[in-house]
Amino acid sequence: MRTLRIGLMMLCVLALLFAQAAFAQEDTAEEIAQEAVDTVTVEAAGDESVEETEAPFVCWLHAQVGDAVLNVQPTQYGDSLFLPTCADLAAVPLSACGEGEGQTLTLAAGDARMQVASGEAADIAALFPDGPDEEGVYNLSVAVGEGNEPKPLRIRQSAHQASLYITSADPVNRGRAYVDNLEDPKSDPITDASLLMLDEAGEVVYQDDLRELRGRGNTTWGWGIKKPYQIKLEKKTDLLQSGNEDNEERTWLLMAESFDATLVHNMITLHIGQEMGMEGTVEFRPVDLYYDGDYCGFYLVCEKVNVKPGRLNILEMDDLIEEQYPQVAEAELFPVVQENTDIGAIRYVSGVDASFGQAGAYLIELDSFGEFQEESMFETSNRNQYEIRSPEYAGRKDVVYVQRMTEALVRTIENGGVHPEDGRPLEELIDNDSLARYLLIQQFAKTCDFGYTSTYLYLPEGSAQFKAGPLWDFDIAYAIRDNRPYEVGVDGYVAGDRWVYAAMDIPVVQKAMQQLWQQELEPMIQTVVLGDESTQQGNLRSLAGYYAITEASRHMNYDLWELGGSYNNINYDTLYETFDENWDFFVSYIKERTDWLNQDMLDTPVKWHCG
Repeated sequence: MRTLRIGLMMLCVLALLFAQAAFAQEDTAEEIAQEAVDTVTVEAAGDESVEETEAPFVCWLHAQVGDAVLNVQPTQYGDSLFLPTCADLAAVPLSACGEGEGQTLTLAAGDARMQVASGEAADIAALFPDGPDEEGVYNLSVAVGEGNEPKPLRIRQSAHQASLYITSADPVNRGRAYVDNLEDPKSDPITDASLLMLDEAGEVVYQDDLRELRGRGNTTWGWGIKKPYQIKLEKKTDLLQSGNEDNEERTWLLMAESFDATLVHNMITLHIGQEMGMEGTVEFRPVDLYYDGDYCGFYLVCEKVNVKPGRLNILEMDDLIEEQYPQVAEAELFPVVQENTDIGAIRYVSGVDASFGQAGAYLIELDSFGEFQEESMFETSNRNQYEIRSPEYAGRKDVVYVQRMTEALVRTIENGGVHPEDGRPLEELIDNDSLARYLLIQQFAKTCDFGYTSTYLYLPEGSAQFKAGPLWDFDIAYAIRDNRPYEVGVDGYVAGDRWVYAAMDIPVVQKAMQQLWQQELEPMIQTVVLGDESTQQGNLRSLAGYYAITEASRHMNYDLWELGGSYNNINYDTLYETFDENWDFFVSYIKERTDWLNQDMLDTPVKWHCG
């Protein structure tokens, strides 16, 4: 049994350093460990460097998972070891590094001591019969060989989370430091890395090459120190382990949650969207990320907002276009053209003459912060710009079609719900139920970016009626930015000078929002979100439940990263200095926002206070 336990430990304890190559079978474990001893200075955001630290003196011995030979060792950030959920503290294989290689290790915690030969499994749990200290840390010392001074070693372990390990083929020149310092996250994607993902029990979810890895995001990439990524798998896999074949996909996002001190804004809001039946609401799971040997913190493995079965299930136009134009992605054959229509600028793929019109399906994103450089884009007459996310390679006729449909919707909303020329009511141009749900969730969370960016609409195939959604981007919601009058506090609504929010002044939309609040969202907040730790409805948990499942990983994350990720564009700091203060603010916001909405939603018409 002990042999089996050690073997299982070697499968799942991959904590802090992946091998220099995921499939480097020709190198011995000792050679890989020695190569890993040389620490590298990592360039952080703003050209700040992570300070080099002393080379690690102890590491975990290599473990083998399938054909991959792996090593793990302390992070370069100090004397801390960050273990994944699946690690077994009763069987931690340890090995001396550097000059102490092969010597006996003496481990001590208080009066408890043990010796293990380098390379054997140590029963760390036996040194701590009462468990970790009140901060969740196992503090011990390790002496290598005879007569050498012991050195401190801190161990933390995650809980309730999967773990994900990225290994670059060339970690020195094209590893994490290289990717994180790219000015444009989409430039120069890495195509020679591999990925291993283990679930909470240490079972392999994915183990293979990555087709591509690159950075992602706008604000988070530019201002955040903790970077988000996009990965494409070599083979379609359901990283969520949902049991739904439709969730098998190649493209996944690793969301850093850099600016949300609580780490749960996106989790709770997307779960609310799922429970309220918002079509295409992305699914996700929290993970601990390890990249080229470094523990990188708490992340969400998240679906991308995309048109696919299991995601937004409308007609996949790109498949149809690529059938007719197999080389459509080759810019030299199908160049992008930009021109002006009577409404505004458009961009489209020249040479794509297919015209689907109403028979097609389209996903668009309002993004006022973009640079109008994607393949398929358009402006409306108010100079808002939109990217056509699906199809990615649209021809001129379809771009113009979607532009005119969007222009009609915008002008109808700006005219109080009636098209100014043909008299069509708003309900003919957009599904009122989806719009009301979309707006209500955004207003409950006081989503400050909504209406500028991360704002999605889609046209299902065969329909001339938009639907609102999918939901996206709530990390800096919930009134955490305190220098804009309409964003701060638990009262009021996010500004109505954006055309999207002008819809709330239209009586039919307003009535639908009131009914949804009273019949669905408010009861959900009261009975689930504000319930006790065990309360759950579908995927939606209580605040206490989210706190519990993220606590261990959150402590690890904030051992590494600054609280709130140095978000310096609005507040110049997090709202409060400590996690507990930020968490208490979030809980208070949920309670007080609910109370305020209960009062304001009684008014007819609602006083939106958006001006």
